[in-house]
Amino acid sequence: MSMNKVFSNKSLINGKYVVGIDPGDTAHKAIIISAEGFPISKPFGFSVDFKGFQKFENKILNEIPKEEHKNIVIGIESSCNLWQTFIDYFKDKYEIVKVSPLTTYLSRGKMSNNFSKTDNKDSYLVAAATQQGNFTICYKHEPIYQELHDLNIYFNKISNNKIQAKLRLRGLVRIIFPELLKCLKIDTLTCLYLLNNYMTPKDFLQMDIEKEAKSIKKISISQHGEKTLLKIKEFAKNSIGIKIESKYKSIRLILSSMIKTFQHFSEEISEIGTALIELSKDTPYFEIITSIKGVSDILASQLIAELGDIKQNFNHYKQIEAFSGYNLRISQSGKSSGAKHINKHANGRLGKVLYQIIRHTSRYIPEIKLKYLRRKLKKNIYKKNIIACIPQFLSMFFALIKGNHKYELKEEKYNELIAMEKKNNIKSKEHIYYEINNIEKSRFRSPGKMKKINN
Repeated sequence: MSMNKVFSNKSLINGKYVVGIDPGDTAHKAIIISAEGFPISKPFGFSVDFKGFQKFENKILNEIPKEEHKNIVIGIESSCNLWQTFIDYFKDKYEIVKVSPLTTYLSRGKMSNNFSKTDNKDSYLVAAATQQGNFTICYKHEPIYQELHDLNIYFNKISNNKIQAKLRLRGLVRIIFPELLKCLKIDTLTCLYLLNNYMTPKDFLQMDIEKEAKSIKKISISQHGEKTLLKIKEFAKNSIGIKIESKYKSIRLILSSMIKTFQHFSEEISEIGTALIELSKDTPYFEIITSIKGVSDILASQLIAELGDIKQNFNHYKQIEAFSGYNLRISQSGKSSGAKHINKHANGRLGKVLYQIIRHTSRYIPEIKLKYLRRKLKKNIYKKNIIACIPQFLSMFFALIKGNHKYELKEEKYNELIAMEKKNNIKSKEHIYYEINNIEKSRFRSPGKMKKINN
């Protein structure tokens, strides 16, 4: 967290009573501290239900002088989703802020010289962190942005589930017929079709190539055919896969279940992704963001879902940078300073979306590609170079949002890029795509969206 942000946060809680809450599954623990930082109540618990919330409110109103009831700030640790019901219930009555669990964890050793967790200790640490300005404000989103945010949270969860299902499926195939992975990617429709009909190298050796070549040619839109099947059969002759004849039925059942699970998550991702895009189109930001070549419909939707009403929530692009965790932190003492590192102490979903956006826009947008190439020529570390381009993108992106206009190619930047590539003998195939007329197509646009990308 930047020092400017801490000072800004401190001004919000200056002279106010702070209530720190350590949330739990069935009960929360709370403590009240004065504006000077001294506890004015013992830690107390309350259940996560209507009676418990009423008990909490009565407790703080009784402990805090009546004339100070307007000067109450509640800090709650943002653990999992345990805090959400509390915030929604009290959001119109009190100022509520969120404290990262990492902040609480790192503060435990300072309090009692060990990192052991107790609810009483953590509730005080949350209150202290709030008073010190180490929190994020709970933005009150309009319904459309809240809906987008909820959809994107679930979209990320099922995306992670799909990756897990894919890894399990690939792990099983690597044991049974590892050479198949040299011919096809495990998550393609072609590979899934073949695994639904064949499993072991022996099964593939008995495959009717002429018949299956027609099927996979249609499934893969002519990307695979007889040549691929002949290659698979050749590998099957001398496969090192384990022999599973004695347990063939059980392994077949497991494989079929894994395929169905993977396909289920793929369908869910497609459905939720489509809903995200359709809802994002009703915001004033969607067309502006998608006008930037390389930002697909789904990435634009996820960006809006995490940022909410951008104009209302942020005054400068550096705030978005800090919110995503890509602002730099440095250890410094006197004239000595350590290496710079990204913060990471922020919104992981937003950070992931921004990283993917830069991966694509660094191929097409001259302003970003120039920054990327300058760094690459000095030190070719892909991830670091991509992350270093994020401020450049955010600056450009925020200017477009504030000015309410779409991206337009700047001729001077384009010419500068061409000159740099020519000078350093860099061959680029993306010149024809620098123009924004070639709009990036989303994989969620047409009914056959998944078939088009997974062949």
